[in-house]
Amino acid sequence: LVPDENDKQRDVLFKLAESNHTWEEEELSAVHQQLMSFVESGSGVSFALMLLRLAVLQQPTSGNAVSDKSTGMVVEMLLEEKPQLVSSATTKSMAWCVLSNAVGSKNPPNWFDGLSESTNEKFLRLIDLALNDGNPTSDASSSQTDISLRQSAVAFLYNVSHHLSHREGSKAPQAEENEELSEAVMAILIGCLENLMEEKD
Repeated sequence: LVPDENDKQRDVLFKLAESNHTWEEEELSAVHQQLMSFVESGSGVSFALMLLRLAVLQQPTSGNAVSDKSTGMVVEMLLEEKPQLVSSATTKSMAWCVLSNAVGSKNPPNWFDGLSESTNEKFLRLIDLALNDGNPTSDASSSQTDISLRQSAVAFLYNVSHHLSHREGSKAPQAEENEELSEAVMAILIGCLENLMEEKD
């Protein structure tokens, strides 16, 4: 009996649960493409993002750019407020989980270094969006769904801060003590401090 295409796709997705599986770049790329096709079509978006957040943590045996296109697409869809991602707090929370895991992985997507330049308007908009979703004073901040959204957005901000501080520190190990923080770091710092007294978690 020859397995059909759906069986093959299912078997590949099941490998995301195998911690010792060795991924080839072509195989992992196919996983990203398959999951993003669900996201773009609006079918099973939350489940697709749930699996994608695991896929971005996997590293192929060669190359590290397989997650660039899928995670970059998630960024664009969040910024453009595409209904596939922003129609529910659960789906949006999963989108932040994808980006948080991608930025916090051993090899962040190649787009991150370019996008995270301190003067990049798109990156600052992404930070502002995460700060807004992580705001503890929002009207629905007490609901479990909203709490999950806030936690995911804040996890993304944490990983961005960690990556930026590490990168800026490595670029200027002999930097003067009074050297200015980048605009992106300042935006995260001020945004987090603004509502700190209202934070309940």
